[in-house]
Amino acid sequence: MKLGKPGNKPTDAGSALPLFIFGSVLLILLALCLASASQLLQQQRRLNCMSDALALDLAASGFAIGEQSNQSTLRNLANTDARVLYPPETKLGTAWVSDVGSPAANEASVRVCQQVALVWSAVAPSTVCASSSAGYR
Repeated sequence: MKLGKPGNKPTDAGSALPLFIFGSVLLILLALCLASASQLLQQQRRLNCMSDALALDLAASGFAIGEQSNQSTLRNLANTDARVLYPPETKLGTAWVSDVGSPAANEASVRVCQQVALVWSAVAPSTVCASSSAGYR
């Protein structure tokens, strides 16, 4: 509150520019956060679909558990299926199978990951992963 000349009433005259600038910057930062969060959610949903498809396919392949050769066979099969279902030119083409397992016969678990460049150009790419398990009867 500024005081005017003696004998005049006090006034609230001041600049609203700093408040406007602060509000605008805050609004832009919130919009970038929302855009990044929605981008990560969309990527998570894509990877969930991919891991579900791979887990169902591996479970249907019927590999037995406990053998080391089957672990490498499962990983090779998962990588091959990933490239067939999601070619490199698609949005999921750069995803990789980070973990694969078969806890029991006709069961499989798959973990798929992918690097995602967020809206923020200064932030390093984030890694988004999705896991799925499936059983086949």
